[in-house]
Amino acid sequence: MKNHFKKLNLPEARIYLAVVLFLALVLLRFDYRVGGMALLVFLLLACYNRRIVRRRKVEWNSYLEALSEDIDWATKNAVLSIPVPLVVIEAGGDITWYNPQFGELFQGEKLLERNIHDFVPELTPSRFGDSRKESHHDLFFHNKWYQVLWTPVKTGNDSRKSKVIFLIYWLDITEEHRIRALYQAQRIVIAHIRVDNYDEVLANTEDT
Repeated sequence: MKNHFKKLNLPEARIYLAVVLFLALVLLRFDYRVGGMALLVFLLLACYNRRIVRRRKVEWNSYLEALSEDIDWATKNAVLSIPVPLVVIEAGGDITWYNPQFGELFQGEKLLERNIHDFVPELTPSRFGDSRKESHHDLFFHNKWYQVLWTPVKTGNDSRKSKVIFLIYWLDITEEHRIRALYQAQRIVIAHIRVDNYDEVLANTEDT
């Protein structure tokens, strides 16, 4: 990228052209013929430099477009190859895409264009009403615990045609939940009991 940037901005060429123009004007004062030839050389160099700058601007724009396409491809490839269940839904809850890991959770079910609430009652469309916030929810599903995280993504460059979709990731936290429950069940409980006038109570208590 640095090489492209250096090629696009040619401060040295501008300095050289300024020097040539200055010398041409100086020569023009002493000898019209030599000065005219020097001025002609300056014009040719200026035209050539302008042509080179334009061509390199086109190359730079092409480079940026190719880089943008590469980044988009890498992003899409990363989403497609993510190793956890992932589903894409619209703001109303309709499923538009899902990866194989998510499909394995609902074997035999037709998921596309169906509302996710039909399969997971806890995920109601109202949860996705605020398109500006990321959120998560712990969910017990098919004998496993999942942390369901959803992220809003704005699609389209035109504000009139843009819409918000949600990427929902299902992270298996069954083992974490089991360890947490085990800790809660086996942790030591300490109680501090304070009795007012303890000595007086003992003195007034009959021995049995």
